[in-house]
Parts: sequence; C-alpha cells; structure tokens
Amino acid sequence: MSPRILTDPPPFQSSIPDRSGNEPKSFRELFIESLDFTDPTQAISSPFHAISNLLRLNCFCWNQIITAIREEDRRVNGISDTTIGHTEEIKKTLSIVNRGGSLHWPGRESAAMKESQEALKEDFEHLVQQTDLLWQNREKMEAIRQHNSETRWNSLTNAFTYMYALVWLFEVDHC
Repeated sequence: MSPRILTDPPPFQSSIPDRSGNEPKSFRELFIESLDFTDPTQAISSPFHAISNLLRLNCFCWNQIITAIREEDRRVNGISDTTIGHTEEIKKTLSIVNRGGSLHWPGRESAAMKESQEALKEDFEHLVQQTDLLWQNREKMEAIRQHNSETRWNSLTNAFTYMYALVWLFEVDHC
C-alpha cells in the first residue's frame, strides 16, 4: 500500500500526474491505470464491463492472501494465527460476477462483457476452491496435531504409571 492513499485525489478533470519508478501504488491508482485497457464504449453500455478490471484486481489480491496464509501455515508447521474469515466475501463477489453486476444495473450484455464475466467466474470459482482446500488442509493438520497430542499424553500417562508401579514394587520389597 502506498502512503499516497492518505492524500486527497487531484481535482476533477485535472491531469493525472506522471508516475516515475516502481513505487507502490494504491488500489485507486491501479484501477485508474487499468482504465487505459478498457473500451470506453463498452464501459458506457455496461457498468459491469467498467468495473471488471477492479474485480480482476480484487481476485489477484485474494489469491495473494491465500498464498500468504499457506506460507505462514507452512512456516509455523501447523495452523498459523492468520485466518481467512473472508471466504464469504469471495463468494459474494462471485455472486456479483454471476449476476453480471447489481440486480438493477442498466445496460446490455455485449460479447466483451460476457467474455470478461466468464473469465472472472473462472477466476473466482478457482479462489473458492482454493479457500475450501486451504480449510480442508487446516482441518487435517488440526486432526494430526490432536492425534499427536493424545499420543504424547498417553505415552506420559503410561510412563508415570510404570514409574509408580516400580516405586510401589520397590516399597513392597523393602517392607
């Protein structure tokens, strides 16, 4: 994220300042830059087409989050404190993509809009599958952790029982 997020945007209809270097960009800046790749006639006729690049950016960010959680789980060799309670948000976005935007958006469906919608459906369905897979793996890791804990507890119990029996036998022999 960029510290420029906290600054006010330029006034309406002013030119966008040129960027130099590989500085971090805000989501707003990335979206504005993505408009260069959007056909204005399609964007006017279909609001969904106008925000499809923003949805693509959203999909990319969710993918990065899922990857970061997997890496953190791998680093701690278990389930990290990092959670992904946002599966519902991914599914909500998928439902928006399935509908082609809001239920009351005006506009017609064009070939470009349908193509964009199909690509986004595929991407968000993949994200839903990845979050489901992540939680399945976490459940399996928790089951393994619980099994190992029970095994250690049983081993300790058996060791203390054996030691108690030896102490009891030693006391009986010396009485």
